[in-house]
Amino acid sequence: MHALTSIGALQKLLLVQVLLLGGGTLFSSYTMFGQLYAFRELHGTIFQFTDTFTNNPLATPCFFGSLAFLIAFTASVVLLLRFEWRDERWLRNFLIFCVCFAAIVLAYEACDFFQWIHVGTAVSCAPGVNPLQSPCFVGLVFFVLSALSAQRIVRMTTST
Repeated sequence: MHALTSIGALQKLLLVQVLLLGGGTLFSSYTMFGQLYAFRELHGTIFQFTDTFTNNPLATPCFFGSLAFLIAFTASVVLLLRFEWRDERWLRNFLIFCVCFAAIVLAYEACDFFQWIHVGTAVSCAPGVNPLQSPCFVGLVFFVLSALSAQRIVRMTTST
């Protein structure tokens, strides 16, 4: 009976992980496509990287965060359909990397916004916005919650 309960709990946690990463993917994709559309309207193309007065979204950390969400979401769906303990460990490690990446970018944005240090060129996809109101902060929250769920799944599967 205990094994069946833990299998049901594992399936629920895997579903929560898929929903969290799906939400992060939807949010980051919506943000990314909005930025690409605005950039194209302003510059006539999305492939201009120099001589622009706004950052090209394809060259910002937002783009790489969006790709990371897509990769993690795809992996979580595969895990939901066919669970492998080693794959969940890989996903957990990838999500920990994503948390570190997003936290560093957010710290960089905070340094720029609060002018703690001169950071040079702004890399933010939302320059001038309070870091706690930026898309990067929302992405960080999704990554942290997803990493915590992945850690819980790894713990559940290694303790049985």
